[in-house]
Amino acid sequence: MNTLLNKLLVGIHNVKTTTALSQLRIGQHIADFVMINGEGKVYEIKSELDNFDRLHDQLSDYFKAFSKVSVLAPIHELERIERVLLDFGDMGNAVGIYVLSDRDTIFSKVHSREPEQYDVTLDHACILKLLRKREYENAVHNYFGEIPQTTPVFHFRACLEWFERIPILEAQKLAFTELKKRNAMTTTAFSRIQSKLKSVVYFSDLAKRLNDVEHMLQLQYRGWQNVFSLS
Repeated sequence: MNTLLNKLLVGIHNVKTTTALSQLRIGQHIADFVMINGEGKVYEIKSELDNFDRLHDQLSDYFKAFSKVSVLAPIHELERIERVLLDFGDMGNAVGIYVLSDRDTIFSKVHSREPEQYDVTLDHACILKLLRKREYENAVHNYFGEIPQTTPVFHFRACLEWFERIPILEAQKLAFTELKKRNAMTTTAFSRIQSKLKSVVYFSDLAKRLNDVEHMLQLQYRGWQNVFSLS
């Protein structure tokens, strides 16, 4: 995950215009890594210890909310991934493939393929459930200029009914706009984080305490027991 974050937010995209999310629930599954900029992309990370028994169900859920999905795995798993995805039909053909070298770097396009747009199974409810209360209210309000007025117990259902009236790709775009507001970080702050620690700091509240983190890393190991807790 750290390699992926460094590759995407440093090597390809800009931290100012791109937001990365970790462990995002999509349907009945948890996506390892999600990137939001002009579009949304899901990355399912498979290690040597993982099996692919659940991959079809995972990808099926991801495609209910996102149009571009990829699998990231070690280079020696490449042929196996290609065989498995081939059995998934059109959905499998749309899935991108990225492979890691033994040195934990992502191979070039020679060993990978980009994901293709796949909108067939997009689902309004699955997209809306990506969002927190304030976020889905913003999405509905941004389209209709207001939100439904109802009792709290029926509020989500009413918002979903309105959300379902929005064309699916527009609804997806509205949701991505809200997701993109999470994990906001400046380029300067991101550049201060050590490369090997970027994912740990980026996906936690430690991003707000970079001075404390840097101070801790400068101390000798034996002195850490006396350091204030960062939790």
